[in-house]
Amino acid sequence: MRLAASLLLTLTAASSFGADTWTQPFAGVRKLYRTTTSPREEIHALEVRLDTPGVRLRSTATGERRRTVSSFANLVGAQVAINADFFSYTDYATVGLAAGDGAPWPGTADSASMGTFAFGAGRFELAALAPTVTFDRSWMLGVVSGKPDLLRGGAAASSQHATSFCTTRHPRTALGLSQDGRTLYLAVVDGRSAASVGMTCAELATLLSGLGAHHAMNLDGGGSSAMFVRGQGVVNRPSDGAERVVANHLAVFAPAANAVGTLTGIVSDGPNTAARLAGVTVRVTGGPSLVTDTTGLFALQVPAATWTITASKPGFVTQSITRTVTAGATVWGSMALARETSPVDTDLDGVADTQDNCPAEANADQRDADRDGLGDACDGDADGDGVPSEDDNCPLDTNPGQEDRDGDGLGDACDSAPNEPRDAGAGRDAGLPRDASSPGADAGDDPAAPADHFDAGAAADGPGAAGVQPGGCACTVAPGRAGGTPATLPFVATVAVAAMLARRAAKHGSREARGAGPFRSRPGRRA
Repeated sequence: MRLAASLLLTLTAASSFGADTWTQPFAGVRKLYRTTTSPREEIHALEVRLDTPGVRLRSTATGERRRTVSSFANLVGAQVAINADFFSYTDYATVGLAAGDGAPWPGTADSASMGTFAFGAGRFELAALAPTVTFDRSWMLGVVSGKPDLLRGGAAASSQHATSFCTTRHPRTALGLSQDGRTLYLAVVDGRSAASVGMTCAELATLLSGLGAHHAMNLDGGGSSAMFVRGQGVVNRPSDGAERVVANHLAVFAPAANAVGTLTGIVSDGPNTAARLAGVTVRVTGGPSLVTDTTGLFALQVPAATWTITASKPGFVTQSITRTVTAGATVWGSMALARETSPVDTDLDGVADTQDNCPAEANADQRDADRDGLGDACDGDADGDGVPSEDDNCPLDTNPGQEDRDGDGLGDACDSAPNEPRDAGAGRDAGLPRDASSPGADAGDDPAAPADHFDAGAAADGPGAAGVQPGGCACTVAPGRAGGTPATLPFVATVAVAAMLARRAAKHGSREARGAGPFRSRPGRRA
């Protein structure tokens, strides 16, 4: 085998089972070659970090079936490939559900006697023999199937290992998935030879568990078992003496090992680096992540580039740093996390003041109907109709429906002429547009109404005169009316009232110019 391209670690550790040799042929992929003496075994296994940038999986599409493992790897350009499902020699159809390139194979389906490994859209699921799985086009790109289960929830699926198929040693192919779903394990065990006798299902389960798998499944084995690694070729010794043509395959794409570097560091509780923090999630944006143990140490492999590393733990302030990694280099980026202080919540609504859009008014739902950044609870609603005053076409008259039949911007609830559009010619003498088509008094006027709401003539007092509101409109509110005077309203409501009164003046001011008398509100209406 050619291992010159391998990066990082090559360990040879003598033990009761013989020797382990770990290499790293690609970024995010570690390879184990293990030999044992009692019984004699030759084992090839891969540890694939699925969250490594550039690492992805591919399974055989229906039109790519009936190839050797190496042929399929070369066809799609993958770095690693293994054989997958049990199949029929007649048409090379799989026994279980098969899918590749985002589509299921016609005529294949899962059953209660098969397990499945499905992947796509950053999701990886290794399902047990039951219940059955159907192909989901919304996320599945590929599916391979096998049996029996080897591990479920970290424990051996021993009840499935009593058949002669399992208790006899054979060449085996298997896959497993870590508990967090971020690491895939692929294993091929040679058999039926003096150099390697093969494994039982129970022994295979022990192997996958020792590698780190939480769930694991047996795939087609015997003469089908083969593993291809680019740069090394077929690394195991197929029991047929050569690779077998099989139905489908599972392949791994990964960047070159010499294109990556390592981000490493220590996460501490404050500036004291001796106070190491466990349970911290360290994540590389767009890349791998891990949770620190009691050493507080992290080490993540990433392609050469500039990366942002974020460390977070409940009770601590999240911290991010940026580091530039070069190929083959180890770059340090230790982080000291500060403990969170208790947030201030003035209105006791469960939302910290720094995040609250109404910090002095309780509004746990943070509702902001007009999306202006100011919550409805403090946005001003002088008439209590549920519509913020700044958006209310009658801010002092209850009108939750905001009806405006004549479309003049003045709601019907406070419009003395709700069916008459704004007088385009009104108020020539007052500097307002005039509508020559509207002579005389407005039919909507009520001469009996008290003259205490609005006096367009007061505008002649000029800026700064008593009763003149912002925008140049003269307006007063009768003593004792609900809502008080505009001056007693919140600022937002005061501005909204002034705007409403200005609209009234624009619509009805022409009556003053034509001697129709001052505009008066309808009886019973609040100003």
